Amino acid sequence: MDNSELLFVPTASGDAEGYCRAVRRAYENLGCSASVLRLVENPDDPEAIGEKIDAADAVYVGGGDTDFMLDIWANHEVKDRLRTAGRSGTLLTGLSAGANCWFAGSYGDSTSNDTDFALTDGLRVPPFRCTPYAGVSDRLDGFGEYVRGREAVGIAIGNGAVFEARTGTDEFRVRSYLDEEVYRVTGAGNGGRKQLPVGEWRPLNELR
Repeated sequence: MDNSELLFVPTASGDAEGYCRAVRRAYENLGCSASVLRLVENPDDPEAIGEKIDAADAVYVGGGDTDFMLDIWANHEVKDRLRTAGRSGTLLTGLSAGANCWFAGSYGDSTSNDTDFALTDGLRVPPFRCTPYAGVSDRLDGFGEYVRGREAVGIAIGNGAVFEARTGTDEFRVRSYLDEEVYRVTGAGNGGRKQLPVGEWRPLNELR
C-alpha cells in the first residue's frame, strides 16, 4: 500500500475528529497518504470534494448512521462522484454504514430514523441489499423478512468478514478473519439463507 492515496469519509459519524485522527494514523503507518472528506462540520466546497475523490486510490467510508450519511451525501452530490470513481478503478470500501452505502439498499440501525432499523437506498455498486453484523441476535431473520418483502437478494456480512465485488468482471469473493460468515439471504429462517464459501472469485450471477 506504499504511496497509495486513501480518502476517509467519516460522514456517518458526523465527521468525528477522534475517528478521523485514528484512521489517518493507521493508514499513514501503512505507508499511505491519508486525507479526509468533510461534509458535516466545516464541509469541503464542491471543488475540493471533486479533487479529493479524483485523487484517491481508495475511498474508505466509516461507520455510524447510514441514513444520515446518505442524506448528507445527497446534499453535496457525492453519490455520483463516488460511482464515477469506482468505474474508473478506485477501490470503494468501508465498514458498517460504510459497507451499507455501496449496496442497492441496506437494513441496519439508524439514529435519525424513528424505527428500530433504517431501510436505506445506496449506490447500487453491487445490486443487492446489505446488512452488517450478521452474528447479532435476530438480525438475520429481520433482514430475511426485509429482502423477502422486496423480492430481493441480500448479503449479510459478519464482523471480521469481507464481501468483495469486482464490477468490471462481475465477480465476488468472501474473506473471513475471525471465523465470521457471509450469507446470501432471500427470506427468514435457515431456509432463507445460504453461507457463501470463502476463497476464490466467483460470478456475481451466482447470487442473483
